[in-house]
Amino acid sequence: MLTVNNNPVRVLVTILVFCFCSIVISSCSNYNDDPTPSVKANSQEASKDAFSRLSAMDETCPTMESASWDYRMQLISTYGSSAGTWYDDLQAELLANSSIYMTDPAYTKIFNYYSQIEAAIKNGSKDLLQTYCTANTTACNSQTYSTSMLSAAIAVYLNPVKTLINNDSSLTTNERRILNEAILAYENLFEQVTTDYGIDVVDCYANPAWWNSTSAGGGMQTSGFFSGLGKVIRKIINGHATVLTKLVKGAIQGAIYGLGVGAPFGMAIDGLKFGALCGAGVGFVNGIHDCINGNYICLVSCS
Repeated sequence: MLTVNNNPVRVLVTILVFCFCSIVISSCSNYNDDPTPSVKANSQEASKDAFSRLSAMDETCPTMESASWDYRMQLISTYGSSAGTWYDDLQAELLANSSIYMTDPAYTKIFNYYSQIEAAIKNGSKDLLQTYCTANTTACNSQTYSTSMLSAAIAVYLNPVKTLINNDSSLTTNERRILNEAILAYENLFEQVTTDYGIDVVDCYANPAWWNSTSAGGGMQTSGFFSGLGKVIRKIINGHATVLTKLVKGAIQGAIYGLGVGAPFGMAIDGLKFGALCGAGVGFVNGIHDCINGNYICLVSCS
């Protein structure tokens, strides 16, 4: 018959061993969590939560510095202090060399697909942009615009690219993950790009090169909501496309960065996904910076 051993010494030793193991396990867990924030970075909910916080950012004439700081603080509030370190390191790396990874032969397939994603954003934006007339007439000043129109126009070109990515057997699992995380970042951040920082602050952004063009720009020297409204809408769409392309590029570079940082700790996938979150933020901020300085991507005319 089995009996319970209540020897005091044995019980004390058991308790001490249990406490020691708990401390060691806890310490190891903290060490492993260090390279990536202690969150479920591999879930879509995590990325959506981070991006949804951008709506609280200052919408009055943002600067690159203020937008970057706000985004950084929101990442920290959601994922912990280590998120700020990730963001800072990645931002420094991408600011030092905005084309990092792009010319590396190891990532050729990834950036070939990025060029297709970029082209999809540009082509869809250009298609919609060119539907607007810029003359100062009642008809042209009665035109309307919604972000859903831009989303649909881009989807015409982007959806086939997404299908290609998921069906391309030449892509490794991680290459496909990197590209899909970048597209997810585009989808999650689209509303913030095209509303809070696309329409509300359009007057804070310098005009694109075509603004006063006598040909592609429509020959309009004045603009406003009752004087060449189509031209204002064109500017908004051009700004949207500028930020979105930078966002996707940053997400891809961030995912590659995160994959490398997380791998030594056995957290490659979490690192990839969280890197894409931070990289999208860096790209978002860089896109805002370009618009503020009038450095839009070319949709209508670059001269």
